[in-house]
Amino acid sequence: MFHGSDPLDAIGTVQAPGRDSYRRNSIGGRPDVADRRMSSTNGRFLKRSTAQGALQVRGGIGKSPFSGESEMLTGSSVKLRIGGVCGIYNQSVSVAGERDRLREAFGPNNERKHPDRQAAIRGRRIMDMLSSTQQASPPEEHTIEPRPIRFNITDASPRYWFANDPFRTQFFNALFTTFPPGENFFVRSVVHYRDRIRDPLLLKQINAFAGQEGTHANAHQDHLDILSRQGYTSLERENRYIIDPFLKLANRIAPRFALALTVALEHFTAMLAHQSIARSDLFRDLAHEDFKPLMEWHAAEEIEHKAVAFDVYQQVDGSYRRRIGAMIGATFFMVVLLVPMRMTPLLYRDGVLFNWRTWRDGLSFLYGRQGIFRMPWNHYKQFYRRDFHPWDVQDFDLIRPFRDEYQSGLWLEASRLKRTG
Repeated sequence: MFHGSDPLDAIGTVQAPGRDSYRRNSIGGRPDVADRRMSSTNGRFLKRSTAQGALQVRGGIGKSPFSGESEMLTGSSVKLRIGGVCGIYNQSVSVAGERDRLREAFGPNNERKHPDRQAAIRGRRIMDMLSSTQQASPPEEHTIEPRPIRFNITDASPRYWFANDPFRTQFFNALFTTFPPGENFFVRSVVHYRDRIRDPLLLKQINAFAGQEGTHANAHQDHLDILSRQGYTSLERENRYIIDPFLKLANRIAPRFALALTVALEHFTAMLAHQSIARSDLFRDLAHEDFKPLMEWHAAEEIEHKAVAFDVYQQVDGSYRRRIGAMIGATFFMVVLLVPMRMTPLLYRDGVLFNWRTWRDGLSFLYGRQGIFRMPWNHYKQFYRRDFHPWDVQDFDLIRPFRDEYQSGLWLEASRLKRTG
């Protein structure tokens, strides 16, 4: 692949349209500085020139001496030359993310033992990376629109509203009632970095994302208030004294991890939303009519904005390790902690906590062949790909009917008229 006298002379040059193409996140950093030299473990360097809009990577893996620094190069015409081989690509390049990727693949020890060979391998790795970073995108008609809708869930709604089953109902109660603090956490995590985003479309999507998530939080808080009046007071206490303080602390002391956790949990909600709509026979069709609009509306909007937090994360950080670490934590909460922590008090109050049939059927519902956590396995594991993007799963067609029906809240009003007419 390489043509040249020495693989160590291989230089990759990324030509970007200019200063505005850089996305910089640096504590106390100055984006107008024309040249930064970043030392690496073997003395080679990463050179950045904002004035010329060019980045040169010579040999080794650059390591920034500036705390909290990451860089993003974007552009419609990106040119890479390594050892005489030239290619032009359309993509976004996360310098910090690719640095971690290369270091993880080869490591400093291998580089010291076989510098020539590793330089060539690094070059091929970068070429492969750039040729495969074409991000998936939603259809052209995709928009994100906040829709202020109120639902017909009241104190008179049935206690066991999902399949008339205590376990499945309390699972969804336990899940849905985490959304008031959870959705507010998502908004704080994303909006925290809004000032560092220059893409006008993404800025617009951030505002719409915040509007949708705020509406979701309000709708599920109404549901939580009803459950509290029905005697399920443990949910509100857990939200107030455990979940909400923890999430606010994460926003305050670890905003990057908070954003990564938001990305991971948004993948979970999009995954469950996909299943809810695609397998209506196992989900929406079993819900009482008072709750079905809530499930459909929330699921559709989760799919609609599923990439916003991810796109923000890629621009301000992009660390693969942090993203995967956050997903492991999110998985532990969703799959392991949610049932014992949130559901046990609810099932105890219902008098079925020690009923073995309840647990037999309930665990099958969660982890069986058609289980809510087992069916989306292929969807879930895509998140662990380095080149993953939420729109790799093209499920916009699933939500088109709902977008048309509940536009501006008309769908819900029509459904109410049908029930009362």
